[in-house]
Amino acid sequence: MDKTGPIVIIDDDPDDQEIMKELLEELTGRQEIVIFDNSDAALKFLRRSEVKPFLILSDIKMPTSGGFELRKEVFDDTDLREKCVPYIFLTTGAVPEVIREAYGLSVQGIFQKANSIGEWKNQLKKIVDYWLEAKSPNRY
Repeated sequence: MDKTGPIVIIDDDPDDQEIMKELLEELTGRQEIVIFDNSDAALKFLRRSEVKPFLILSDIKMPTSGGFELRKEVFDDTDLREKCVPYIFLTTGAVPEVIREAYGLSVQGIFQKANSIGEWKNQLKKIVDYWLEAKSPNRY
């Protein structure tokens, strides 16, 4: 995890993309925000050796390959796993069976998408602040 690296958003909903982007820019200042509307493009980006993201925020339900499938690809790829990038799910369907499946994929969190901009900002602030303080094997 590179705490100055980009925050990667993977979500097929343009409204959710825009809300997260605006809130994260407000919360983090100049941190780069990279947005993908599908898992395939995101995986191609993440596999670039020079890319060292700070955080991945992913939806679960997306066309073609969903968030769970992407997480499996990231976790099974040794090079990506060694980047130690926190992988967080933000979803509208955080029901018990989805939560169990998410944690079975060794994600660092799953959150229900908030109902208001204020709640969403608070939620994202907590996530970003936590990971700014956290230690990782490749960043002490």
